[in-house]
Amino acid sequence: MDNWRKRIIKGGFLLVLLLTMGTALMGCSGNTNAKNYFKHEPLPDAEAIFLETSAAVREIAWNELSKEDKESVTGDWKNAQVALAKWEDVTMKKTTEKPDTEALYKVTFLTDRDAQLGPIGIYIDPVTKKIVGYDGRQ
Repeated sequence: MDNWRKRIIKGGFLLVLLLTMGTALMGCSGNTNAKNYFKHEPLPDAEAIFLETSAAVREIAWNELSKEDKESVTGDWKNAQVALAKWEDVTMKKTTEKPDTEALYKVTFLTDRDAQLGPIGIYIDPVTKKIVGYDGRQ
């Protein structure tokens, strides 16, 4: 008789547990947020966003160059390398105040004077889109 009672209690517990879970799941079925939770929405194309941002950052850096520096750039300036950098990487800072962001954009222009001076490196704050520093050249 003892085993029989244990089985009834165990079975009753499982039945209550299943009913509770089933009710909870059915209750969520009318919730529009629950229906859309698993629905896949396309995310923006990160590569396209980066390319668009890179083009804008290149143009900011290009407009900073003097006429002489522009003439020394080899290749198309629109293909200048854009990379992420840190404030600590900036060798010639325009200000002593650190930007509010962890990462900066660095635009590097290759020139016909790289052997003597090194490439032109310009650092841009991604939030304000302002130039915050330069790479030192020889």
